[in-house]
Amino acid sequence: MWETGVVVVLIVTSYVCAASSVMEEEDDVMKALYALENVINWSFSHYDSLILDSVFSLRIAEGEIETILANSPLLATDVRVRLTVLHHRLTRLSQLTIDKIQQSDLSYYAKLKGLVDEKLQIRKQYPVHRSLPNMVKPLSQNDEQTYFDETASDDCMQEVLGNDNYEPCNITLKCYNQMSGSNAEDYQLSHQILFFILAKAKGCWSRVEQIRLKKHHNLGHFFKVSIARMYGKLPDLLKTERYDLFSEIMMVGQMLNYNEFHNEWLRELIYLWQDETGCFHDETYIPVSKHVHSKAIGRRIFAEEIIDGQCSAHFTSVCMACVTYILSELLLPSDSLAPAQYSDYRVIIGFMLFVVMGCFLRKKRVILRFCFRRKRLLSL
Repeated sequence: MWETGVVVVLIVTSYVCAASSVMEEEDDVMKALYALENVINWSFSHYDSLILDSVFSLRIAEGEIETILANSPLLATDVRVRLTVLHHRLTRLSQLTIDKIQQSDLSYYAKLKGLVDEKLQIRKQYPVHRSLPNMVKPLSQNDEQTYFDETASDDCMQEVLGNDNYEPCNITLKCYNQMSGSNAEDYQLSHQILFFILAKAKGCWSRVEQIRLKKHHNLGHFFKVSIARMYGKLPDLLKTERYDLFSEIMMVGQMLNYNEFHNEWLRELIYLWQDETGCFHDETYIPVSKHVHSKAIGRRIFAEEIIDGQCSAHFTSVCMACVTYILSELLLPSDSLAPAQYSDYRVIIGFMLFVVMGCFLRKKRVILRFCFRRKRLLSL
């Protein structure tokens, strides 16, 4: 009899723990979903002031939500409805913003339109979680030591993206060297990684491999060192209140699916920077001329822009991408592209209750059968 009691206690304990985990997961999902809805609402109200980076983040959100909807059949109904509405709004907002940017600076948009001409499903390219190594060997001094500015970065991005005058994936050795140089810092470093991320997302990896093999270059080691360097900068960036660069590094780490960029304290930090209007900024906001000193002033669409006196267009767009990846990680863990964890718990709990009920009814039938037979024997 005591065995039955132990089983019941274990089942009840499992149910309570699972139910508690379900509530925590649902709270996390709702918080991320609310944050994303808020920033999309704000973006609709200010679409005529958004920049190309904003559309890049909108395309990321559009692609990630489409992936979630297609691969999560067990999503809660209310979550699925809200995500479906968001997906339609994102598609509409992207087009509105692109139309406005074309009117403002057609030549610059034409140069980099490949960045935003379709939805982006970058995280699917890196489906397995990975962790940063404890120690990484520094890049060799034989690696390229090439400085580049934002104009050179844009030109190299154009080689990946293509446009009306150039075929995509026409990556030159010069750009490969610039984007894999070992001396980049800050935004240059994050843009180096983004260059290769976009090359893979846009189907240019065979060209990257062709150059890498010709150079005998260890691109995997370059990635590990660069990501480790960026992650190591996060504490100092917080101390010096360089939140824009902090969020950009977090976005890149999330894209590549490093565990260190999926933790709870980073999520809460992103939420902390969102105000009640939906945009992202902080109480100690630094004016644009000081806040983005490492970004070239000449960049017309990627350049920083302050909206409503406090909302940073670039910071908001990058944080939007971060919130999107937070939501995607909660609803669609990358390792298996499986349905949401909290949806899985509902199935598990239901199955456990079904098994327990089945065992109970079976035992009840055995008892009744025994009593019936005993009664027949006694009547003989």
